[in-house]
Amino acid sequence: MAFRGEPRGEPTHRMDRAMPVVREHGTNELAGRIKISLDELRMQVLGAQVLLGFQFQSLFQPGFQQAEGPARVAAGIGFLAIASSLAGLIAPPAQHRLVERGDASSRILRLANRCAEVSLGLLALALGSDVYVVVCLQGVSHPLGFALAAAGLAGGMWFGVGLGWSQSKMRVGKTMRTHSEVDLHTKIEQMLTEARVILPGAQAMLGFQLIVTMSRVFSEMPACATFAHFAALGAMILSVVLLITPAAVHRLSFAGREDPSFHRIGSGLITMALVPLAAGIALDCAVAAWRLTMSSGTAMLSGIAIFLLLIGIWYVWPLSLRRKQIRHMPR
Repeated sequence: MAFRGEPRGEPTHRMDRAMPVVREHGTNELAGRIKISLDELRMQVLGAQVLLGFQFQSLFQPGFQQAEGPARVAAGIGFLAIASSLAGLIAPPAQHRLVERGDASSRILRLANRCAEVSLGLLALALGSDVYVVVCLQGVSHPLGFALAAAGLAGGMWFGVGLGWSQSKMRVGKTMRTHSEVDLHTKIEQMLTEARVILPGAQAMLGFQLIVTMSRVFSEMPACATFAHFAALGAMILSVVLLITPAAVHRLSFAGREDPSFHRIGSGLITMALVPLAAGIALDCAVAAWRLTMSSGTAMLSGIAIFLLLIGIWYVWPLSLRRKQIRHMPR
């Protein structure tokens, strides 16, 4: 017996017809939460990169030459905290492309949440370090108290208020799918969002790098430090160019159409952009280490360590997960 409005002879399995809708809803929910997480990471990346640029530029101000040992140590701690924060913030987009190939997974969502939380703690530490340096240079007594107050305020607002307003303790994996293939439109949208996660911070850092070259202290640096900064500047320019290229390709080559080729091209360009970004950050961290310690050996070791840290988190870790994932796939 056919229901009213349905052609005769067709099966009327209404429950079967509803099943794709439920599956689509679950997929859209997971993909939507990943999109929101990427947008939240973008906010943190921009703040962290601006703070990193401020820290780097402050080393070339005349007043910093008066900084004594504790202030220089605090500045070094702030640099290390911000570099580690950036490494963690960009890890989820890197794994989303290299491991999941743009598909939605609860693992990526959990990774984005954990990286954001750890990076907030490192950002609070960096804020406290910067406040300590500023208070020391102003000659105010008890700079540690001001630093603890700044870090405590940031940590209290970010973690205390957030945990206090928590509405649920549900795990992501218990309420939605652990992995879902998404449509091409969602993949392209999230790929462009990942570019926006990295691009504003890279642009802000590039601006601070250009300003530093106009300072008097920069002109007095040795040739090796000057060369390292200009190499960092060139690497950051290359990274920004690569990050903007997907949008240009989408308009000029594909006329804004959704095409699998564009998703592959855009994902490849964003993946490549992380190499010069890591090099630019590492080289400027080396220059900063030289300004803090006046030691070429310390500067070189610092730059190499930061570069290996960034490459390890952005490439080695995702590629190892991808290899493990391929090995456990059914044949």
